[in-house]
Amino acid sequence: MVLMDQRHTYMYWGTSNVSEPNKRISNAEDNAYQALHFNTMPCILSEYFVSQLLNQHCGGGINQLWTLYRRWQPDLVARIWRHQSVIMEYEILDFFEKIATHTQYTSPSQLQHKLQNTLLFQTLHNNPILFSKAHKKAAEWLVDLMDWRILRVWQHTCILLEHPHKLRRENNLKNNSAHSKDIYRNFTPVLQKFVHLQQGISTDTGAKSIAAQCSEAMNRLLDYTYIGSFEDIELRRNEAWLLALSSPSFIQDCTSFCIAWCSSQDSWNSEMDDVSYYLAWLVCPSNDDRVDAEAKCMKRWLLSLKASIGKDPSHIIDIITKSWREIFNGNDVVAMSVFVSIITTVTSEWSMKAWVLMTDHLLEQPHEENSVSIYSNSSACILLDHFSLWSEKNDTQNTVSQDKKLYDRVYQLVEYIEGRLKFNKSTKSI
Repeated sequence: MVLMDQRHTYMYWGTSNVSEPNKRISNAEDNAYQALHFNTMPCILSEYFVSQLLNQHCGGGINQLWTLYRRWQPDLVARIWRHQSVIMEYEILDFFEKIATHTQYTSPSQLQHKLQNTLLFQTLHNNPILFSKAHKKAAEWLVDLMDWRILRVWQHTCILLEHPHKLRRENNLKNNSAHSKDIYRNFTPVLQKFVHLQQGISTDTGAKSIAAQCSEAMNRLLDYTYIGSFEDIELRRNEAWLLALSSPSFIQDCTSFCIAWCSSQDSWNSEMDDVSYYLAWLVCPSNDDRVDAEAKCMKRWLLSLKASIGKDPSHIIDIITKSWREIFNGNDVVAMSVFVSIITTVTSEWSMKAWVLMTDHLLEQPHEENSVSIYSNSSACILLDHFSLWSEKNDTQNTVSQDKKLYDRVYQLVEYIEGRLKFNKSTKSI
């Protein structure tokens, strides 16, 4: 299956309708640009040149023009992209086509190693203006195509751009730039505050509770979405939604809070309202009765799960899986984070057999050509990423040694899931 083939066709053959050649950027962008590049002369590429560059490349064979273009330094490529957005759009599509469509699972660290060698990452690195534009495009295509593989790749791109020092440290690489710029610097102030909130950066004294963070995050997202022109509400909502989904660590904090409540003796309270409403908005990003209905549905499900704690595993599996699709509406990011929280808390004492049974219930889907069931690739990959994130957080908090048995059993489950994905490949997985 070719990802985004229709989009590619439009990009290849519709260049004259997509971008105005030689369009000058605003004075504000020019001022910011001077800090990034020594030469601020406008990039003059004819429409014919751009068409030949893209059309010949898509036709197969050797395109000398494209080969020469790909040898340019990232700084020069960045300048081209700023003035010829159609080339940048094609590169983003090509990036997702090559990285997101792999059927074999690659761990977060392996994926990030692969990402750092791409032209897109090298060009976006330390270039907040282009990153902002790329984020808008990624949001548009994620909503149009509803392919969670796109989100997964973008998540790790954002993580790597936010923390490039982490990869350099792992590879013992020297830092080529003395300071990495805030990659979100060209976002609106309200979205920058949202990002800082998720990253745990606050000007307030004292740490905020997860519920307070969710409440403030919701306000920031809604402010950005609905304060502005009516015609662009949908575009702003998509950008805000992608930005929220691009922080799996914060999402996992939210789901862990909710599932931990299920194991407590506490009654439903305002903090659970705030956290569950934030998760409900991620599942159904609107500001009408739909998100309210989703929040009520999630609350009923969490109350049912809480009431079933301590009962037979088969009963709890039924509670978890019975309304799974209805609750999470196909949102694998939230759903798989909830699943990891369930595995590592309320069902942590279950047998491996019970874990496997529950995992199969959630990930299996019928195969089109065979009678056997296979795992959903995108769901399984996102689930494995969440397990990796959970393990990383435990390593950071030095809690692995405190519960090594749970850590080892989770590792066994991860190996089982990876084995099922390899089985997918042997059965022409989709």
